[in-house]
Amino acid sequence: AKVVYGEAEVTDSDTEMAAVIWCILNRVDSKQYPDTIYEVITQPYQFHGYNPDNPVMSRIQNLCFDVIRRYEREKAGEQDVGRVLPKEYMYFEGNGRHNTFSTEYHGGKVWEWTLDSPYDN
Repeated sequence: AKVVYGEAEVTDSDTEMAAVIWCILNRVDSKQYPDTIYEVITQPYQFHGYNPDNPVMSRIQNLCFDVIRRYEREKAGEQDVGRVLPKEYMYFEGNGRHNTFSTEYHGGKVWEWTLDSPYDN
């Protein structure tokens, strides 16, 4: 929740905030990154918006729990769990208002938001 606050709270979009969470989980699943959420988010030079002093807002915390439940269902073999970011997207950068997700660091395919979102905004 502290990463999402620092990286995407400004978007005021549950879908965009959920994409940050999925991006983290995509890295957890990748052999290129550590195997836990904490290790992924605290890697040096990765999530500049993470600050252990960031507030834990209930809206964001609830969203994190929702995405993690969807992720667990997907890991158990369920299809169409409401993923908003495909597995190959492990990078993003922001412009101060929105994040752009990609398959490579400073390159690759850019996500075009073509999956249905289970969130209202």
